Amino acid sequence: MQPRSVDPRHTRGFKRPFNADSSEGDRSPFSRFHSLRGGGSSAGRFPPSAKRGRSDAYRPQVAEETAPHHTSFPEAQNNKYQGRNTRPVRSDTQKKGRDVVVILEKAGLLLGNMGLVDAYERAATTEITNASLREVRPDIVHQCLLALCDSKLAQEHRLRIYISMFSCNRKVIEVSPVLRPPRTYARFRGLMSALLRDGRVTSSNGEVLMRVMPGSIAPIIPYGADVIGLCNGLTAPVVTASRLAGEAMANPVDDALQGGVKNVASFYCIPCTDDCSLDGIDYVTRTVCLSAYPTTAHVMCARICEGFMRLWSRSKEGGANAV
Repeated sequence: MQPRSVDPRHTRGFKRPFNADSSEGDRSPFSRFHSLRGGGSSAGRFPPSAKRGRSDAYRPQVAEETAPHHTSFPEAQNNKYQGRNTRPVRSDTQKKGRDVVVILEKAGLLLGNMGLVDAYERAATTEITNASLREVRPDIVHQCLLALCDSKLAQEHRLRIYISMFSCNRKVIEVSPVLRPPRTYARFRGLMSALLRDGRVTSSNGEVLMRVMPGSIAPIIPYGADVIGLCNGLTAPVVTASRLAGEAMANPVDDALQGGVKNVASFYCIPCTDDCSLDGIDYVTRTVCLSAYPTTAHVMCARICEGFMRLWSRSKEGGANAV
């Protein structure tokens, strides 16, 4: 019986690979793919370091871990600065320095089924049907935290931050002085979602960065202490941040007052809303404006921190006691 001939059209494109190391004869058309996958000899095709399944397999080309990282900070080059969490506190701050307390009021932080709710997203309209769009603005809270935590006052550990969510879910968030907020808004939303879900956020070494406290902001403020509210009201007088810092340094909060936190220079309330209105906040004893023009919340945060640092630098140069 004569063998059946194979139609050349059925074998078009399949060339028998040349294998110099193999003593076998003709191999099947699939030997080419077999050799590419590492099943056969690949001499002449790939270098020895490119073979898979070996100890010298291909590795992605990444920067060496021992390569020096070029930076403009001499502290980082000398391994003296490894981040905000390990920054040492000044000795004069530990002895005689007073802190500045900033309360971010009307924080629109609401946890929904898909994470942190944003009023400007269409998916959030079903969860804020009974709330106003002005009250659900987590982006303003993010901007205020960036302005506060990036200030020199926070780097010197002289700033205490509290986020009041009493209007939404009757809770208060205490922010650690070593917190470095995420730079992007997407990561900030994930961080706040984890905070509202778990009740606290910790660092890699177990240090608490933010925690949720039930109740209002009243237990934090001493009884009889003055709280200055920063707003854009038409009837509020215009006072510069340096003047407010001078008044706080001249007349700090008395530690003999009952309740609240101690060793504080002054309390400031900044609303995290679009119009920066203080309507409905009853613990504010005095309202001022930092500019004759409307100012956003994060600009107020940056100005009040800068006012304290300027006055503290002047008093340090003159030999006077710091705040």
